[in-house]
Amino acid sequence: MPLIRFLHLTIFNYTALLPLLGLWAVQPNAPWPLITLHQLIALAYHSYAYLLNDVIDLPIDRPPPSRAAYPLVAGTISPQTTLWIAGLSGLLAIGLTAVFLPFSALPFLLLSLGGISFYNRFGKAGLVPPPLTDFIQGCSWGCLVLFGATSAGELNGLVWQTAVFIILYILLVNGVNGSLRDLPNDLQAGATTTPIWFNVRPTNPHNPENPKPESQANLRSILTLAIPQAFRRYALLIHLLLLLLLWLPLWLGWWVQNRPFLLPLLLLLGLAAHALLWRIVHNPHKIESTKPLLMLHNIIMLLLLLLQHLFILPTTARLTLIAVFILPLLTSDWLYDRLTLR
Repeated sequence: MPLIRFLHLTIFNYTALLPLLGLWAVQPNAPWPLITLHQLIALAYHSYAYLLNDVIDLPIDRPPPSRAAYPLVAGTISPQTTLWIAGLSGLLAIGLTAVFLPFSALPFLLLSLGGISFYNRFGKAGLVPPPLTDFIQGCSWGCLVLFGATSAGELNGLVWQTAVFIILYILLVNGVNGSLRDLPNDLQAGATTTPIWFNVRPTNPHNPENPKPESQANLRSILTLAIPQAFRRYALLIHLLLLLLLWLPLWLGWWVQNRPFLLPLLLLLGLAAHALLWRIVHNPHKIESTKPLLMLHNIIMLLLLLLQHLFILPTTARLTLIAVFILPLLTSDWLYDRLTLR
């Protein structure tokens, strides 16, 4: 578990899927050696991105009890060693791409590495407006889709739709859902995130005359979120753009031949996700009880994209997609604790 936590392998499925979605969009029957190579590059990229973020955000990550078991937070591995591993991982991703893949894929990998580096350094520093740093992070992940596609062919409509979806998805998942979840800790650490930038604040329902208690002493006793109208509109607008981006090509009949059930399925799931987000941003919730709702919303939105690809891929790619999505989840702390009867 220390290695799994250190490398954030439980969430590797997201990183692993992005180049594959680009690859399969232009070459649905991609050979296994190419798929394996993409997974190795994705693992190296994943290590670089998350380890660099861990070192930069170490002062923010130390207080939450949920992070106490992570090796960097626990002090079992030093920030200097972590930076060395991150740097070597980034070089490995570049080297594998340069040696084994067409040159056209390398610029997108470099753009992705540059974007994620910029976000890790400036994402919560307050020097750049957080919606812009969220967008840069989204572009870096979107470039992974373009990287996968250009390693096997030319960019097409499905590739661009997937890449833009990922950009908007990161704007929502990182700038809205994830930042709402971490709001008290980010405030205490002096970080600047999109909700903080929009003046979202925790409030104490037992003391309504003090709606913005910001001292470190009472941050941990704060129960609910006060969400301004501007932030609600921002979150719901991004979500609506995501759904339109997904629905419009399906409505026009692109890449859904002989699958009439796909559009209503994605319509229903999308409307359910929109209703869930509406509930989160419009009704006061205890911060702790909001966390599972935010996680559920993240999963539904990612499933919307994966379902579209799942139904248009050949059987082998379809099974591979399911395996890549599920296997990393089996390394979660939740499952480990139950298997070890903790």
